[in-house]
Amino acid sequence: MKLGLFLSILVLILVFAIVGLVGYYVSYKTDTREYPWAYRSDENKPLLVGKWSGKFIEPDSIEKKISLVINEPYTNLDRIFYSIGLS
Repeated sequence: MKLGLFLSILVLILVFAIVGLVGYYVSYKTDTREYPWAYRSDENKPLLVGKWSGKFIEPDSIEKKISLVINEPYTNLDRIFYSIGLS
């Protein structure tokens, strides 16, 4: 009886870990395809993540300044919690 319960719990833990691991990698691959500006598939490619600023001139000669911050959509820790359903 105790051995059966122990094995059942062990199997559930293994299934939970495998599902989480597969979910992590599927989530990462999906993000690299949907957000190529935030994730690298090639180490030599630059990312657009970070602080950006500049100015531009409208057609009616009005100068404007713009600044923005592009954050990575998920950190690795966020992705781990998301992949096991805890986000």
